Amino acid sequence: MKFYREWCSAPHTRKGSMMPVNMIARIANSPNIDTGYASVYYFDENAANAIILSRSSSGLGRFDVYTDELVIDLDSGDEQLALTERVLKERGLSYTVWASGGKGYHIYIRLSATMMGNNVPYSQKKYVESLGIKADLSLYQHGRILSLPGRVHPKTGVRKHRVKRVRGSNVLTIPLLTPPEPVFRFDANGGLGDLEAGLWSLISMLGQEPDVGNRHTALWSAALHFADAGVSYATTLELITEVNSKWEYSKDGDGITLAVKQAYKIK
Repeated sequence: MKFYREWCSAPHTRKGSMMPVNMIARIANSPNIDTGYASVYYFDENAANAIILSRSSSGLGRFDVYTDELVIDLDSGDEQLALTERVLKERGLSYTVWASGGKGYHIYIRLSATMMGNNVPYSQKKYVESLGIKADLSLYQHGRILSLPGRVHPKTGVRKHRVKRVRGSNVLTIPLLTPPEPVFRFDANGGLGDLEAGLWSLISMLGQEPDVGNRHTALWSAALHFADAGVSYATTLELITEVNSKWEYSKDGDGITLAVKQAYKIK
């Protein structure tokens, strides 16, 4: 089966451009160019053709996805990397560490077999959660993209580069899990005006990413509208996470959760 990944030069240029996986690999190995970004997960030919025709990177959750690796995105620098490596070594896993070009690291772990299906992102997310590390859990979505090796960081000008490769004795297997049914609860006593305001906030943030210093406030404000309208916490968290994933400088999973919890007054 032939697999494809979405490719773009920068997150704001996404238009559903799909390339074969082997072509993406050649781009990633090309010296002296800014290699850009590619989707975390692979798509089969039918899905790739549908995405190309749509000229859009939205709605990818309806497709099955594939991958032969687990990627862990760390935003918290050397201290979190050391903790994560300790956990991986305890499990005897092989992995490769790449510096993102900023303060973060990307860890790649080869899987024992290719994972396939609609539940792959959810299953990988639950596995990473079980590790007890502070990773960006918003990475595990059908349409999420990640910088390729050689990408030039837009702020620092530093390329994404390999730091180390560690050999382990075990091979990682992640079982496929079934996610819970999504819950959408709307309280009839809630305000339709707040619901509309929340939706318009999300649309606005998709069209124009907030400044880095204002992202928490923007997410909190949108979540507060949904809370006042009677939308459930779980639904709001899912909506906010999806919008955040489209930003070039997205917040990590903990930051998103904090904004929504504050809106819902959850400690």
